[in-house]
Amino acid sequence: AIRVSAGNPGESAQIYSFVNGRLKKGKILSVNEDSRGMAWIRSEGGVTVPGLRVAFPEKRFDHWRETSQGCIYLATNDGELWRLNTGTWKMRRVRLPIRTREILRISGNAGGELVVATDDALLAWHKGRWRVNRFKERIKSVKRLFCDKTGRYWLITDKEGAMLLPGIESGLLTLHTDSDGNYMNRHDSWFFALQPTGTLLMARDG
Repeated sequence: AIRVSAGNPGESAQIYSFVNGRLKKGKILSVNEDSRGMAWIRSEGGVTVPGLRVAFPEKRFDHWRETSQGCIYLATNDGELWRLNTGTWKMRRVRLPIRTREILRISGNAGGELVVATDDALLAWHKGRWRVNRFKERIKSVKRLFCDKTGRYWLITDKEGAMLLPGIESGLLTLHTDSDGNYMNRHDSWFFALQPTGTLLMARDG
């Protein structure tokens, strides 16, 4: 169960639980807050947004992202991407440019861009069209998909090194470490810090 506070003086908090029918069933995966201050509660049985009456698909959504274009994206691990227009509150499935078996991570920036990491490609959406960047080999997991302040996307997978997408219209670059090919990304934590000079510092946790 989740206790949701109204935030207004004199108003009592509400309890959201699958027992009282207010919360979708199953283990809670994550809670996200959008730009309106609304809480998005994702559980194994679907999505619950207190105070919002939208008929969400009865699916497990493992990924969530809000863009500046008034849209919220939800993705399942088995390759489905859904978009909710917060102006009309209508939700529909997004047709991806390639057939994919798995969505591993989604990201975006303030310009309305959306980047989707699948098991075999990095998909970039901007100005009404997709760009497909195929991986050299299929990946099993994404540790980090990070957009820095300059709009560059950094992708850390289970493969060696890091991948860089300098811009939506650019090709995907592979950056190797100085470990002579022996280093693999076995840990989930990567840390990024952008310096005033424009230099991006990257550190792994092991």
